[in-house]
Amino acid sequence: MNAMTSKRPRSSFIPIIAITAFLGLLSDPAVGQSILRISAKDFSGEIGGCIKDAKKEEISCLQPDKAFPLQSVMKLIVSAVVFDLHDQGKIDIKAKMTLTPDDISPGPRTLATKIIASRTLDLSVEDLIRNSVIESDSTSIDVLLKRIGGPKTVKEFLTKHDLKGIHIDRNERDLQAESAGLKWIPKFTDLDLFETHISALPVAVQKDAYTKYLSDKRDTSTPRAMIRFLDLLANGRLLSQQSTKHLVSIGGETITGKDRLPFATPSNWRLSHKTGTGRKFQGFTSAINDVGIFYAPNKNIYLAAVFIKNSSADSTAVSKVFSRFVQEILKEENP
Repeated sequence: MNAMTSKRPRSSFIPIIAITAFLGLLSDPAVGQSILRISAKDFSGEIGGCIKDAKKEEISCLQPDKAFPLQSVMKLIVSAVVFDLHDQGKIDIKAKMTLTPDDISPGPRTLATKIIASRTLDLSVEDLIRNSVIESDSTSIDVLLKRIGGPKTVKEFLTKHDLKGIHIDRNERDLQAESAGLKWIPKFTDLDLFETHISALPVAVQKDAYTKYLSDKRDTSTPRAMIRFLDLLANGRLLSQQSTKHLVSIGGETITGKDRLPFATPSNWRLSHKTGTGRKFQGFTSAINDVGIFYAPNKNIYLAAVFIKNSSADSTAVSKVFSRFVQEILKEENP
């Protein structure tokens, strides 16, 4: 990255320079937005994202209004809805729920394995939120989504907070099955059987499902909408003070995506984040996401929402993309 020769204004973020040969982020101070220019030879996949100082209005973005698949980033949003209902006295996050093998959804299998072993498992709503955010467990989020009344309740929450551009339309079961070319049926709670059925599909069917998923507006977010969600959360305008602190604390324990936003985050900073990763098909991954709230040592707060769509890039190239966003925040903190 080129060295700065003079002190820049504090009103907007400075340019991000090349990931490889050419990656430019051009700021427009008048509107506080930015445009990504990247040639196909430099990076495989579409990049979208925004960064923001939580105390300012200006944002810097790459493709701010393009829809990107949310994947498991949706778990942070649904968890926020659960906390909102708790704030309203409609849900007790300490209340216990009983899970059975019939509740198992595709994704990480840690909880599924425990359920199968015990046949029934009692977990609190808070436990399910923690599993969803920290481990990206899909069984937990589907149980929670059903408990709150499904995507309709999430839509009402998003509308209430004017979060246009975020869409959560399906649970994880339906989304993961349909994006692979299947319809979810109860026997797919046997996750090995689920994967076997996907593998048995003709390649043409899998390709068609993958392509349709990438163009589907359901279960997506724009970078601008996601940065607004993070802004409302970080500034305490989404949930009560206690629930805000609780959800942010849970996000600070996230164990997924260490090669994404955490990769370039200094050890003396605090990061609360949520990742999302799509299915692979013929060497391409439909979504590689991470969104988070950064807490600098001096108490300044920064936000980042980064989405990568349909990429065959290796882990090193992907880490560089996320690192550039973090580096830009660090330069804002230390001009």
